[in-house]
Amino acid sequence: MNFRLDLNVINVQPNESRFALVLHNLSETNIEQWQLTFSVSRYVKPASVSHGTLKQIGSLCIYETGKPLNANNHLYLEFSHNTKPFSLHDEGIGDACLLITTADGVKACPVETTVINLGTQTPERIPLNLPAPKAINLIPQPKAMVAKQGYFALTDELAIASPSDCAKPAALWLAEELSAHLRRDVSLKQEGHIKLVQDAKLKDSHYRVSVTQQGVTITASDATGFSHGVATVLQLLPVQASHRHYVAYSLPCVEIEDHPRFDYRGMMLDCARHFHPLSRVKDLINQLARFKFNHFHWHLTDDEGWRIQIDAYPELTEIGAWRGPFETLEPQYTSLSKIHGGFYTKDEIRDVIEFAAKRGITVVPEIDIPGHCRAAIKSLPQLLVEDADTSVYRSIQNYTDNVLNPGLKGTYTFIETVLKEVCELFPAPYVHIGADEVPEGVWINSPACQALMKTHGYQDFKDLQGHLLRHAEKFPQHQRQADVRLGRSRVWRQSQQRHSDLLLAQRGVGH
Repeated sequence: MNFRLDLNVINVQPNESRFALVLHNLSETNIEQWQLTFSVSRYVKPASVSHGTLKQIGSLCIYETGKPLNANNHLYLEFSHNTKPFSLHDEGIGDACLLITTADGVKACPVETTVINLGTQTPERIPLNLPAPKAINLIPQPKAMVAKQGYFALTDELAIASPSDCAKPAALWLAEELSAHLRRDVSLKQEGHIKLVQDAKLKDSHYRVSVTQQGVTITASDATGFSHGVATVLQLLPVQASHRHYVAYSLPCVEIEDHPRFDYRGMMLDCARHFHPLSRVKDLINQLARFKFNHFHWHLTDDEGWRIQIDAYPELTEIGAWRGPFETLEPQYTSLSKIHGGFYTKDEIRDVIEFAAKRGITVVPEIDIPGHCRAAIKSLPQLLVEDADTSVYRSIQNYTDNVLNPGLKGTYTFIETVLKEVCELFPAPYVHIGADEVPEGVWINSPACQALMKTHGYQDFKDLQGHLLRHAEKFPQHQRQADVRLGRSRVWRQSQQRHSDLLLAQRGVGH
């Protein structure tokens, strides 16, 4: 690359660190008009910048000095974070880009970033003394397990006995996984060495797995129990083929009885800040199922991206699903010189829901309100922005314009419209609406919010957040009963693709 950026720690105090940033022009060309953009995870104190001016939007810092950057020369500046001393090398610059203005327009040039110089010796990592692996490792550990002598050989004739309707989703999942693992077709037939047997005497979610030298029997009373049994069998599969036996793959003979300790076992994937392709989402769900998780929390909207198709508002994905140096949403994190983004169509989401259901997993969508809404606000300013609002605030992620306005009628139209489409799409009994990290200072100088407070007799601007959330809670009750769960400052509430080919072609990316 023609440009390089170095970051060095030059002074460390208990709650403040000062840094030196050096931008090198390694080319043979003088750069007359330029801006440096770089990403950091902490807030840069504007007054601490030694030369030039710096503006921060989220993780993106935009620096300019008005002076040329000459060939084979460098620029030096200093700035400070109000933070404890850094101790990890990945706490430095995430990415950097030089925006160069020429007669032909503005060009985004990637900048090489080097590992941060912490200035002090980083603490040595303490090695973990892990116990030796067991002969049979299952996660989570089952309630009862008895290992027996011998193995069941997975031969070429392996088949799964055609199960009852209750067991069929789990059986199809097992057939799919065994086919991939053994690299040959394993299908459902009338008879087979692997049987899924329904036993009404077993409690919901309970299961038994019996592996003998003659075959495998998975017993359960419901679909959830069968999915747990299949997950256990998949964990018994060897990672690599063993040639100690007369066939390459085999299962150890074992008797297992088990049931979940916790009703809700979930994991969250944030696709708003970093878009993940559908294949990666499915891979994660498949791994969650193997470890008997039963909820996939899908974080679909945030300041940095809107990832779900909403028919009523195509702008949410036409604008809010993309960020880059020349997009409405500025670049963030580790992709400053190029476009980053994507979204999921409703058909793709239905596909994920069906894929997860086959594995006993419920997909819980997250639509963040009233904070974390910058992508939505930037996409629908005519609906979500009050021009007369002069409130000044800064969110913990360093945004000054990411909170919905409870005083605007458009805010409620937006929430109702989005939640209606989300509730129609997802069969899960609840939708997660975030409700966290609304900063101090928001709504104070909003005439619409002041009028709303007067109407309802509110004395504190924080009451407006409750007002908006109560509306969101009550709205979808005609579709499903509200269910509220509190945890880690987050509130749980029950609750045609129109992205043009031309726009995709202009961006040079496919969906």
